[in-house]
Amino acid sequence: MLQPPPPGIEATVEFEEGRISGSAGCNRYSADAMLEGSALRVGVVSITQRGCRDAVDWSSFLAALERATSIEPTVAGYVIRAASNGAIVLQ
Repeated sequence: MLQPPPPGIEATVEFEEGRISGSAGCNRYSADAMLEGSALRVGVVSITQRGCRDAVDWSSFLAALERATSIEPTVAGYVIRAASNGAIVLQ
């Protein structure tokens, strides 16, 4: 499982008609996506390159997002399952 971002740094996810997007610290990311039931397929993720104070390396988060296979809602947010038994937990 991926490590969560440091306290005060958030990652979010939003879905809208064939797209996935969200925040990764002070940057925004987006990609083409297909969501059918709980099955999720995400294309190549692009991210803005703002100079952030948080200095968090988001590359493992973005790589896992590109390997997404499913998404499950939870009480606190979502769990995105990725190939190779990885998971992203978004609250």
